[in-house]
Amino acid sequence: MLYWACGLLALAWSLPHRRAMRASRMVLAGAGLGFALLPMLWLVVAIAAMSSA
Repeated sequence: MLYWACGLLALAWSLPHRRAMRASRMVLAGAGLGFALLPMLWLVVAIAAMSSA
């Protein structure tokens, strides 16, 4: 999953820095960050669920 995140961030960085490509760069960067942070989010949810029980 982290390989996908790094790949999406690299793709977002390599796209041209034109105004027309801004939306696609933001979507790719957001997806990359989301994939990178998703495992940490599940860990936080699991810890919160275990501490409340």
